[in-house]
Amino acid sequence: MRILRLVGVAALVAFAACSDSLYGGGGGGGPHGGRTLSIQVLDNYYNVSPDTVAVDDSVTWTWGGGSQHSVTFSAGTSSATQTSGTFKRTFSPAGTYSYHCVVHGLAMSGVIVAQ
Repeated sequence: MRILRLVGVAALVAFAACSDSLYGGGGGGGPHGGRTLSIQVLDNYYNVSPDTVAVDDSVTWTWGGGSQHSVTFSAGTSSATQTSGTFKRTFSPAGTYSYHCVVHGLAMSGVIVAQ
């Protein structure tokens, strides 16, 4: 019975180690780096997939509409106003990051929480 428990514990430890390497260490940085998540920038709205990410995760915004939009933060890196392309930002330290489109103001906005 004791051997069976030891095998079970070993399997659980091996699974945890594999999960860490497959998913970038849970986004907490470390040797694997964070994950990259995606948000679409469409005509007059963001198709928000993530709203909470781990510290050191990145979010990539991809333009899919035909109108000019931006991803603008009050502090840190922001995108240009554009109609196509991508913009990527890594979130560190932990905190709440509000963003909006300079063309549409708060009518087109979102929030990323890094924890």
